[in-house]
Amino acid sequence: MKELMVLWDRFFFARVDGRPLAIFRIAFGAYLLVFYWQLKWILELFFLKTGFVVHLTSKPVASFPNNLFVNLPNGSPTWFYFLYGATFAIIAFFILGLGTRIAAVLLWVVTCGWLGPLAVGSNSADNVVRTLSFLFMVAAIAGHVNTWYSLDARRARRTAGVSDPQIPVWSTRLFQVQLALIYFFSGFHKLASNDWYNGSALHYVFFQTTWSRVDLSWATNFPFVTGLMTYATLFYELVLFPALVWNRHTRVPILAFGILLHLSIAVTMKVFVFGEIMVLFYLCFLTPEHYAQLVGFWRRCLLKVGKRGEG
Repeated sequence: MKELMVLWDRFFFARVDGRPLAIFRIAFGAYLLVFYWQLKWILELFFLKTGFVVHLTSKPVASFPNNLFVNLPNGSPTWFYFLYGATFAIIAFFILGLGTRIAAVLLWVVTCGWLGPLAVGSNSADNVVRTLSFLFMVAAIAGHVNTWYSLDARRARRTAGVSDPQIPVWSTRLFQVQLALIYFFSGFHKLASNDWYNGSALHYVFFQTTWSRVDLSWATNFPFVTGLMTYATLFYELVLFPALVWNRHTRVPILAFGILLHLSIAVTMKVFVFGEIMVLFYLCFLTPEHYAQLVGFWRRCLLKVGKRGEG
């Protein structure tokens, strides 16, 4: 029992380098800039008076903060574009790490306010964005996301002289556990469909053309292959990722396979933004050692390119 308590304490409360979580914060903020820019036309459809806002009252939205923007004054364009612009300002403060605690709270509030009422035009990726916004709010309130690469950290170092601050690992674990649960319950939900049980789910996915970027119907001529891919997807979501991503020896191969999986989906299927946000989510599992290896890899590549250029 004592050994279990030691493992529990080490898993959640060991102190680690705060740089990976800071990099994750910046990457997520950069993603949100693109995300909200691309979402503008859908938000205009819902929240301006010429769009769907008049129908929102027929389908009540959940309480605060999801209903925050539903009652914009008569769908006023002035209010809409003011709040839309304010959203980008909040994201900028979050990326820069300036007033990070307040910025993270406001970011979660406006994210729920924009995405909560979207009954049409949203997908599971929006839920992942809201989940990440909430987790970053928790980590920011605890003071864990702005210890590096932030204006808050720069000011703290000037006033308190703190160098190389470490953070408790539990805030990072929240992201990691959430990602493992997303995969597990995604696979668990698939088990409710007979098509996944009998291995024919991807056969029908490849056969249709509505969501395909390229014609994949030829793959249906090889039911053994589509069946194998169907079961491999289930096995990855239910077992491989939730179980093996925690081991430092198997983590990189599992993450690499996931990146290839989501990239292949993005290239062949019209599944909007889900693959991008899931790959971004993988940053919560990277450590300073991983970043050092990546930097070393790119340096070696640049040196090779430079030598070829000289030759």
